[in-house]
Amino acid sequence: MTPTQDLTKLFCAVYILCSLVVLAYVFNLAAQQLARMHTNFIRQRLRVLEAMVFRHASADIWKDQTQLERLHKRMKEMYGRFNKLVAATAVVVFFLLFGTVFYRLFESCSCSYGRTRLVGCR
Repeated sequence: MTPTQDLTKLFCAVYILCSLVVLAYVFNLAAQQLARMHTNFIRQRLRVLEAMVFRHASADIWKDQTQLERLHKRMKEMYGRFNKLVAATAVVVFFLLFGTVFYRLFESCSCSYGRTRLVGCR
């Protein structure tokens, strides 16, 4: 059913625009949450790796949980800002590589027309 009256057309246009704004907002929230989860996961793995390296580099044997918690706190203080940078960079590089591979495999040539048309492109 296509709207025919001007007021109905205006209402439909405003309704669709508002719906798109709400939908874009929801997708933005989901993307932010996904990026935050990936970043936190990478940062957690980096802290564990740093703690393992620090433990093996020192002569002390870390036996109880409080020493391990202090070690994690110290690693967070020492490398926290660096870990944020590495985690954010890793997420960006992942999406960049994914996009590059995707467009190489599925959009390898541009099927244009006229002078820019590529022969053999489907």
